[in-house]
Amino acid sequence: MGVRRARLLLVLVMACAACTPSTPQTQPPPSSAIDGVIPSPYRSLVDAARERGSVRVIVTLAIPYRPEGELPQDAVQKQRAEIEAAQRRLLDELKPFKVELNRQYNRLPQLALTVDEAGMRHLATSPLVKSVQEDKADSTTS
Repeated sequence: MGVRRARLLLVLVMACAACTPSTPQTQPPPSSAIDGVIPSPYRSLVDAARERGSVRVIVTLAIPYRPEGELPQDAVQKQRAEIEAAQRRLLDELKPFKVELNRQYNRLPQLALTVDEAGMRHLATSPLVKSVQEDKADSTTS
């Protein structure tokens, strides 16, 4: 992939992030949440899932990542394989819960999901997860 395509991808990712009206909840959950205690950055998402029945989220996986434009071609393919494997591991972990896969990215270590309260609780404490933020559409764009 050329530098031009990598820059375009970066611009698109940044534009999507700018369209999110709420402040992303980017602090990673502690890996040892005790007795089902939900880390504070995720309590509002658990509450939203409880109140609405589910919540749309974007999950960033806890794996090393570098923009593809910074990588040699062979490393790009390796990173994509690692992203896919990490996504598969998390989706396997989420099988006991009510989860809908909205989007699986092949170049970013992220998944867009709709999860129920129990699924959100699991995401909040999973060591496979770096961060979770609510996936909100910006009503000013269409």
